[in-house]
Amino acid sequence: MRNFYVLLVLSLVPCYLQAQTSRLEVGLMGGVGLNAHDASFSKLGSFASCCPEFGPTTSWGPSLGAYVAVPLSSTFRLHGRLLTGAEGGTMTFDEQSFVADIRDSARVVPAVFQHALTSSISTIGLEPVVTWRPFGVLEVGLGARLAIATTSRFVQTETLVEPEDFGSYLGTGRTWVNHDADIPETSALRLGMVALVRASLPLNRDASLVLAPEVSYVRDATGVASGVAWNVHQLRTTISIGWRPTPSAPAPVVVEPTPAPEPPPPPPAPKRPPLTATIQAQGIRPDGSRTPNPTVRIDEVLTTDLRPLLPYLYFDKGQSQLPARYVQRSMATDFTEAGLHAVGTLDTYYELLNIVGRRLADVPDAKLTITGCVTAAESDPDGSLARRRAVTVRDYLVATWNIPASRLEVVARAMPEKPTRAVDPADAPLAEEENRRVELASTNSQILAPVRTADTVRSSSMPSIAFTVSVPSGITVTRWRVDAKQAGRLLFRTEGRGAVPQEIPMWALDQDRKSLPSSDEPITYTVELDDDNGSTFLSPAQEITVQQLTIRRKRTERIEDREIDRFALILFDFNDASIKGQNVEIIDLIRSKIRPESSVGIRGSADIIGAEAYNRTLARNRAQETARILGVGSRAELATDIGNAAPYPVTIPEGRAYSRTVVVRVDTPIR
Repeated sequence: MRNFYVLLVLSLVPCYLQAQTSRLEVGLMGGVGLNAHDASFSKLGSFASCCPEFGPTTSWGPSLGAYVAVPLSSTFRLHGRLLTGAEGGTMTFDEQSFVADIRDSARVVPAVFQHALTSSISTIGLEPVVTWRPFGVLEVGLGARLAIATTSRFVQTETLVEPEDFGSYLGTGRTWVNHDADIPETSALRLGMVALVRASLPLNRDASLVLAPEVSYVRDATGVASGVAWNVHQLRTTISIGWRPTPSAPAPVVVEPTPAPEPPPPPPAPKRPPLTATIQAQGIRPDGSRTPNPTVRIDEVLTTDLRPLLPYLYFDKGQSQLPARYVQRSMATDFTEAGLHAVGTLDTYYELLNIVGRRLADVPDAKLTITGCVTAAESDPDGSLARRRAVTVRDYLVATWNIPASRLEVVARAMPEKPTRAVDPADAPLAEEENRRVELASTNSQILAPVRTADTVRSSSMPSIAFTVSVPSGITVTRWRVDAKQAGRLLFRTEGRGAVPQEIPMWALDQDRKSLPSSDEPITYTVELDDDNGSTFLSPAQEITVQQLTIRRKRTERIEDREIDRFALILFDFNDASIKGQNVEIIDLIRSKIRPESSVGIRGSADIIGAEAYNRTLARNRAQETARILGVGSRAELATDIGNAAPYPVTIPEGRAYSRTVVVRVDTPIR
């Protein structure tokens, strides 16, 4: 018997699908709806109410109606439906209060007054809906509902619920009927949107009778009455019985067969150009100019580095734990600042907590103020998030470096005292990222002083190497990778997916000292490509000449040697070019290192927040102001770096902060 019903349905559905696209359909429908009262009001019209606020509730109500469906095309139909339904419900609010109990002795006891508003609402509405049949018997539709209220009344009561053993209103009743009336200012015309999913199932072979279960949602747009926030949305489940007139069979048409024409030959497949590319290296000189076929000279010199210590720790949105990029130790170790000479500026910055912890341990009378900050985009009305961020830093210094909590003051505030601000709305996320931070300040200038190291350092005559990759037109690249190696050791790699960008990230040799070549063997570089056809291309290796000038070689061959001092000024405030505070002391130190025979290079930089032209002027002003105060304006070599060419990655907040700087290089010959 079960197989019989399956075969019956399978035989009826094809007939139905063929017939349903071009036949008129009329029918009756009925069901039940879940009414969602989206309400927020305390009284209706001029009717007074003691209720603080009536809120959302749900109720059930029946729906009845009729419909007609007119075919528009093979997959679209227009439904006209006339439906009536009940939308009333009961909203309650329990008000906590007090009443006087004077039965034995006068006292005040808690009480609960329940406010209830019961509505009787029924409507009749016209719903024009356009449906689309994506496949099979399923239809989805979207339309409107235009309805008028046929019943619109309400009853409002106030009942003393607790205490249960005594108390009443006037007389002996515990329930006070406030109002029983028509809902004031009832909307004359209710407007809404209708969305539905409907399945039409044939009940006989010619599909003249159909059964259609349906789920629909009505979004109320105008509300029950004007002057109050009260909308009734409906989720309805209905069943429809429909009838379609049986179409008459068309007269057969006899068509003489004609021979099919010969299909044209397929066009030849377009020839794809072979996957290939060329790569060329260019050296970036200290003044920013470029030279093809560069020679990298690695010079071993006595170098002093002075790096600013950014007194900020940045946090993720809504978080109070330190991001993983900050170095955290489980206990105090033999950590010293001297070991930071071989790493770059950002790697030095990521040791901020350990640098400060070591200095606080060495200077026992110094104190530290730890200020947690949040942004306007973070919800922190009581300052708890800002305080948790500051406490995270304090707890690390106490647990790891054994700094007494009495020396660590925790402060919470909203925006930083000197926040980053964005004029362009597109830069607002970058500014917010920089303002989610903890700021450090100390009573002793040694605690946050720049990190100063001295060592024998290998530096490159070419601060950076740029690579240019050329790919012929017509080739779709899905992945690319540029490698630079020496004697098989990988020195530099950059890669990405999609087309090769016009500006490939540069190899910054002056920032990544660990990647400097270690011998006189040439550097080889290649580009590897994948295309959308699954092919891979590896370019022939190109070479960059390398020269090593060690201190021993220079002394043996009597080659002129030199000393290099690099000074990065304390980071400038956002949108600021003035030299003040600790920068004045650093300027005095730089001036003492400059000899008549010294060459001086000054590079000003700015980040990516703001207009490019403005940032270029700001970077130039920083360099010129530094040269003016040093008194080397006529002999200094000035340069600027902004945006993506800044000395540190501008995609992270600390990279942008460190890019607001001036780096002074004093190169003094040793005779």
